[in-house]
Amino acid sequence: MKKFILNFFLSFLILFSAWFPVLSEAEDEEKEILHLYPSDRIDLYSDLSEDFSKYFLEYADGYVILLHGYLSELKKLDTKPKITLRIYSSCTDYRAYLLKKEIPIKKIIFFEMTESESWEKFEISGCYSNEKFFFRSFQHRLTESFLNDPARRLPFWFHQGFVEYIENTWFLADDYTILPIKNDNYLRRMYSLKKALKKKKIIEPLFLSSEGKWKQKPLLNYPMNWLVFTYLFDVHPEGRKILRRFFLNSDETTREDPAKPFHEVFDFLKSSEPYSLKDLEENFHSYLSSLEPVKGYEFYKSYKNSNVPSTKIKFLEEAIQANPHSTLYPYSMAKEYFEIQEFQKSLDLAERVISLEIRHKQALDLAIHASFEVQNFSKLEYYLYLGYEMGLDKEKYKPIEEELLEFLRNTPDSPKFKPPVAFLSYY
Repeated sequence: MKKFILNFFLSFLILFSAWFPVLSEAEDEEKEILHLYPSDRIDLYSDLSEDFSKYFLEYADGYVILLHGYLSELKKLDTKPKITLRIYSSCTDYRAYLLKKEIPIKKIIFFEMTESESWEKFEISGCYSNEKFFFRSFQHRLTESFLNDPARRLPFWFHQGFVEYIENTWFLADDYTILPIKNDNYLRRMYSLKKALKKKKIIEPLFLSSEGKWKQKPLLNYPMNWLVFTYLFDVHPEGRKILRRFFLNSDETTREDPAKPFHEVFDFLKSSEPYSLKDLEENFHSYLSSLEPVKGYEFYKSYKNSNVPSTKIKFLEEAIQANPHSTLYPYSMAKEYFEIQEFQKSLDLAERVISLEIRHKQALDLAIHASFEVQNFSKLEYYLYLGYEMGLDKEKYKPIEEELLEFLRNTPDSPKFKPPVAFLSYY
């Protein structure tokens, strides 16, 4: 019996040793698809061109330094991050990688966190499509991933505020440099609300919100959270000290029960600092009252007061020139062009809005109708799908969809519109 077991074990070892190199070869074959571009902070695996990969590594390295610097203002960091980035030129290859990692594939893929040991060691991956979307979606996922470990023990408003602060205070320019610029939509929203919020408490209700409660009013809380965090980080002389105290007083129960750190922080400040929660609230209201209209808004108001289409468009052109990152002005101009039946110009402007804010439902609606009017069925197919993903009412577009389906049946080989984001389950 012992001899049989020994022979079986030896046979297994021989079989395994013959099989194992095949495994290694398969793994090496996968690694050969992506080339390694290392830096002190990042290991970038990419099959994109060498020039682009080196450029992207430099950009990503700079953004990690930016994030690390901001986070180190709030928390003592003993180690530097070491991040793995995997970038595929083929979204089909990226899909296969996600399936192999057993990560659920969403219909809209930007970037995903695919591994995480701690805040300073994690992997994110993605596939390349349109340049602006590629960089912006990378920026979002890296910021989220960077907070992954600290976020588990921070109040939701803190986690969300930090992400909103980084993403909406630093704008990614067309040449991929990072510029300090406030979020136009958020500023406009807060400027319009400052009178309505004048006598209401803001800081305390926000800081006591659990994740579930926070998400009940996202249209208010996203810009509000961003503005409060911006105020504490950049304006209030003791704001960063307050944020640091929240790091110290948070634990694994904080996300759904933020009251404990809230009271601990403000009890400490009350006993050791010459100001209180009431002072903080009053100072924030003074800051809120000082907000000015966003750039280009004076031209937008003139546009709203005009009844002549050509004059309205002229005012909007000036508004866009004053504030090229706004979505309000090009969307308004897209509507004007649609009204006077210049559908191609309307489509171009709607696409500009979508490139700045992919979830802009009104711009998606306009892109669908303008694509239909100019009979650009490849774009119509794309924007219908995107609109449905964003929650647009399918019944509203049924007649348009029927014409599209008839076109696709009659011209099955018609070219597809290359989307600015990878829709892996669709293409």
